[in-house]
Amino acid sequence: MISASATWAASHPSPDLKPRQRKYPMTQTILIAGATGWLGRKIAQEAQGLGATVRLLLRGGSTHPKAESLKALTTRGAIIAAGDLDDEASLLRATDGVGVVISAVQGGPETILDGQLRLAKAAKANGAWRMFPSDFAATYKHLTADEHPFLNLRARADAAIAETGLPQTNTVNGGFMETMTSPFMG
Repeated sequence: MISASATWAASHPSPDLKPRQRKYPMTQTILIAGATGWLGRKIAQEAQGLGATVRLLLRGGSTHPKAESLKALTTRGAIIAAGDLDDEASLLRATDGVGVVISAVQGGPETILDGQLRLAKAAKANGAWRMFPSDFAATYKHLTADEHPFLNLRARADAAIAETGLPQTNTVNGGFMETMTSPFMG
């Protein structure tokens, strides 16, 4: 006898088994910072799969040594934009015409706080309407400054980006299984 859940599963295949479909096409240009990393690349792949125009922020642009690692994305239409989180002028050029900025960068205060703030300001100046800061982690909304320095840094970045007036969406999904089972986690 086939269970009700097995029948339901057979009639509702996983979305990963077929191309993603949307009722309305995604025509927005999305800038992704941190696309050479594991998470940034996954975000870029999904955005492309949904039909978005994808722009990848990369220090030095297509001449950067890591540009080759983005070949799978660029052959599907992603564009590499030269930009550095330390260089406001390059961020203004990279965010020109962008509606949404997704940051998947990693680092210390100079990246998470200062760099993302410069990115948000450039995006706001160019008319972007949303930013997803790099806070893909545990929730930090109820921590005090001394409880967890890593999460506190992200809370400070969140507050600084909010002050720019650029609306943001925070994705606090918890730890990724891939990182929880990696050797550095023990």
